[in-house]
Amino acid sequence: MTNQEIRDIVAAVSKTMANNKDWVFCYISGKVTGLTPEEVKLKFAITEAQMIQKGTACFNPSTHIKPDCDWKQAMKLCIAILPMCDFIYMQKDWRSSDGAKKERDIALTLGITVFYEELQKTP
Repeated sequence: MTNQEIRDIVAAVSKTMANNKDWVFCYISGKVTGLTPEEVKLKFAITEAQMIQKGTACFNPSTHIKPDCDWKQAMKLCIAILPMCDFIYMQKDWRSSDGAKKERDIALTLGITVFYEELQKTP
């Protein structure tokens, strides 16, 4: 993923958020590295479906990041989107992911509400 592709995705997500000011946006965070692309897509899709059922719009990184994307480039995109979201939802495997731990730390630093799947505490 190039820096221009990251900017294009951020612009598209920003536009969606700006055009839907009454929506609540969830950032989905969880382990990716070490899982198959199919496992990643499935677990993120399940979380996204659960959030949508609750009336929450989601940023699902797995829909924007290709499986062969460089980790640092993927994190650039994720870190750009996270501050625009209303809360972050940590999948139960987040502790075994360097990226998810960084995302959680950023959310806490910025005062973004953090929900944890293992606690079954969701909005």
